[in-house]
Amino acid sequence: MGKRSPWVSAKDIILEMLRHFTVKGGVTRAFEYGGPGVKNLTVPERATITNMGAELGATTSIFPSDEKTFTFLKAQKERRAGFR
Repeated sequence: MGKRSPWVSAKDIILEMLRHFTVKGGVTRAFEYGGPGVKNLTVPERATITNMGAELGATTSIFPSDEKTFTFLKAQKERRAGFR
């Protein structure tokens, strides 16, 4: 993944994948996203792309873990601890 143009959303990314691979292009495949553009995606944007991977027929879609993922998960843990 490279740098996104202004106004390009995570949904635009996965819709482009659908245009390229079609709805059956991911059958029996796992899609792994990587490259310098990943660091510019929020965790919810990554979730949008992986969740919509099902539209490709993909078995699974994954992103590498990084500092942004760690920070997000840590915040979720802290948020849940406040509800006890």
